[in-house]
Amino acid sequence: MTIALQDAQEIIDKWDQHYDRELRYWSEAVQSGRCDDTRSEFDINLLQQQRLATRDLIQAEEDFLAAKNHAYSIGVYLLETDQTSQFPDFEDDGYRLSMEHDMIVHCDWASIEKWRENISSESEKDILPSAEVDEWDNCDVEMGDSISCVAEGPERARIDRWYTAGEDSTEEIEFAQNMAFTEGGN
Repeated sequence: MTIALQDAQEIIDKWDQHYDRELRYWSEAVQSGRCDDTRSEFDINLLQQQRLATRDLIQAEEDFLAAKNHAYSIGVYLLETDQTSQFPDFEDDGYRLSMEHDMIVHCDWASIEKWRENISSESEKDILPSAEVDEWDNCDVEMGDSISCVAEGPERARIDRWYTAGEDSTEEIEFAQNMAFTEGGN
């Protein structure tokens, strides 16, 4: 499935080169008298080919997502094709993301909050040295301004999974903090 998806994506990604190559072939064929298609006929033919290639890519993406979801449903976890770090999170490879949750849950939140209450804004100024700052113009970015927040298809599903995982982790951390405060207050 991954190969079919990559091949279909490569065709679309390199469509401009394909068009230029086909245009050269068409021009040579017209000049030599081997072809009598007009430029409009040539363009319509390539447009139809591009539409088919786009449909093939969409189908390959849907097939890939279906296969991936099926694999997850039976307990097989695949590496993400766009994973750039090359450090997947396997259970037996040492440090796991879930270890962060375990560290946070067992933290003494009451002592941290007590320490934070003792820090005044004046003492923060004493601790932090002043820094030289360059002035530059900036603008606020809205949530929907990033393509990563408005993606569609498989990329949207991946964003939604991360968003849901983040919400779940936040709720678990808040629950653990509340439990720690409750236990610390008794």
